[in-house]
Amino acid sequence: IPAAEAVLAASPFTLAYADDDDRTFSWELKDEDLANLLVPAKSGLGLEDEALRRFFEPIEVAVNVEAQDARFTANGSRAETFIPSRAGRQVDTKANAEMLEQAVLSLQSEPAQLVVSVTKPGVALEEANDLGIKERLGTGVSSYAGSPPNRIKNIRNGVRLLNGLLIPPGETFSLLNALAPFTTENGYLPELVIKGDKIIPEIGGGLCQIGSTTFRAVMNAGLEVTERRNHSLVVTYYNDPRLLYLCRF
Repeated sequence: IPAAEAVLAASPFTLAYADDDDRTFSWELKDEDLANLLVPAKSGLGLEDEALRRFFEPIEVAVNVEAQDARFTANGSRAETFIPSRAGRQVDTKANAEMLEQAVLSLQSEPAQLVVSVTKPGVALEEANDLGIKERLGTGVSSYAGSPPNRIKNIRNGVRLLNGLLIPPGETFSLLNALAPFTTENGYLPELVIKGDKIIPEIGGGLCQIGSTTFRAVMNAGLEVTERRNHSLVVTYYNDPRLLYLCRF
């Protein structure tokens, strides 16, 4: 059938989506997919419903998410529960089937945009607290996979001490003070640290990664850094070249 041959010649067709977290997704309809999808129709060609449903199944798994209400409880200067609100997302299968069929049969060359229905959460973060906390400002991520046991324990202990701390408006937060004292009584163990151009064992080794990761979050949040100390050696886990440059000079 000439129409089917034209569709196969124009493949692959791309379906694209970008979520609110700036994550991008794309899926391709290749020849083997089209071989299962294309069926005769009154207008000439169409896409088979059951095959379309199977095509959209992994897309729904990747994109669909339930709406989440915010939860926030505080005890003194520490948040005991902090769950930001999250909008729900649902792939509109019917609308996407019609859109994709139109894109394929018209031999559309640019990516077709996935149709997603968004559901607002029942409780927004600003409604769950009276502290003016409305959103997550920034995130810092790094991996300590493969670290020695004591280093892992030190990082986890530092995270335990930091988790849930509330910083009042206008206050300068000291990460050093929040993690101190660096003693075994405070939960830290001996591990290697960078001192000048040497690597030596010391109580609390590994906490530098918390500092670097926090710095990344602060940078992403656009907050002011009033004082910082850089490593004297480049660390492999902090692998963003742009931020490595900022940390080293």
